[in-house]
Amino acid sequence: MRSGPPVSCIKHSHLLLIPIELLAAIFALLPNRDIKNARLTCRGLCNAVHLRLDRVFISANIRNIEVLKAIADDETFRRGVVEIVWDDSLLPITRDPDDYSDRSPVWFRHKLGDNLGNILNERVVPDDPDLPIHVAKTQHAAALIPTKEAWSYYQTLVQQQKTVLASGADVSVLRYALEQFPSLRRITVTPAAHRVLFHPLYQAPMIRDFPQELNYLIQYGWLATKSAYYHPMAPPPGAPNEGRLDPWRGFRIVMRLLVELPHLRDLAALLLQLGFRRIDPALIVDSDWYDDWVPFRSGNLGRMLANAQDLEHVALSTTVGPDPAVDAEDGGDGHIRNFIPLKSIFPLDRWPRLRHLALFRFLVNQGDMIGLLVALPETLRYVELSFLLFLEQGGNYRDMLVEMREKLAYWKDDMDGSGGWGIPLRDGKNPFGTGQGGNKNKIEYGFGVVKDVFESEYERPFMDRHTMMELGYYK
Repeated sequence: MRSGPPVSCIKHSHLLLIPIELLAAIFALLPNRDIKNARLTCRGLCNAVHLRLDRVFISANIRNIEVLKAIADDETFRRGVVEIVWDDSLLPITRDPDDYSDRSPVWFRHKLGDNLGNILNERVVPDDPDLPIHVAKTQHAAALIPTKEAWSYYQTLVQQQKTVLASGADVSVLRYALEQFPSLRRITVTPAAHRVLFHPLYQAPMIRDFPQELNYLIQYGWLATKSAYYHPMAPPPGAPNEGRLDPWRGFRIVMRLLVELPHLRDLAALLLQLGFRRIDPALIVDSDWYDDWVPFRSGNLGRMLANAQDLEHVALSTTVGPDPAVDAEDGGDGHIRNFIPLKSIFPLDRWPRLRHLALFRFLVNQGDMIGLLVALPETLRYVELSFLLFLEQGGNYRDMLVEMREKLAYWKDDMDGSGGWGIPLRDGKNPFGTGQGGNKNKIEYGFGVVKDVFESEYERPFMDRHTMMELGYYK
């Protein structure tokens, strides 16, 4: 039975002639900005359509703090918040005397030039500049506000940041939010909230209030490295150096405040609670991966996870890299002495409800990996294995995919009418190639799609240069 709109509202908007269920489905596809404008058109839409305020933002910015505080004080909106996002990227501050003048300093102009270079040069070349995605960037760049105005606005942001850092207002509002949001399920601390120029990861109030086409300094925080050959490093214990901005400030604060909550103080005890369904440990391991893997070899992680018998989603990621002492050409990215049985970390027999298992950047042995996959419960629906590094003489992606297809029954079986699972094959071919030659850990051209996590519009097939030119991507 379909429910219709109130008769008294029909004269205000033809949209209200649509059944309320369909109307809700339509507005669920719109951003809050459009929903807000629609609600202002008439009282009927204002009553029928509601803003989605399930996520709030905190950073060292007054606007973000004001909006969060207003939502936390509202008896209706505060009950719908399920996620807090902490923007942990602080705006750079220098002691250059030019920073206090009205004229933008040289370093600021250089940084803005680098921003445009990253967007217009590195990404456009060798692409065809007439592709719609690049035309839009060029139009954005042409409409940027003058550097002098950008510098003035940036100084205002920096001054607000100094005020918040000095007062600890962001810490206070997070402590208040933890008390006010009864439906809260997630706190996300990210150093990449601003993502890249013109493409923020989140539309936080601070970012929404920016002047149109603002070019400014974008910091990437604690996960950014100056070179692809380096990995993020955890800071040493203790307070950061005095006088320097702490790039881990938000992370430290969130962890400290969570520990202050009695029911979250002990992770092992938290895992024992009924209904604990998801855990995503992301671990910075420094050089432990080629130093006997002591933290994993102790077995403490596996014993702790074994207590969470209601787990449905487990995703473990590390910053492991190839062991510099092992010759990759001879087959392997790590010494065999660093082998850690995966079942010592993933106690599958204790997770009868497991539906999602993911492993990122970990040293593995192919036979051990297959053994773990064979033992997965029938409830499983999704497995993700990304950036695995195989121990010396310990297999490779090409052979592992073949073995998975041969030994794992659930690739073929129709589980609960879901239609079965599938290995990423094209016309029955292995994306990592066939035979004994070539790089067995590299996907061949013609398989998959290239995407950019920092730019949702960027998507194209993984092809060789000649094919990309034929398809019109390259010029």
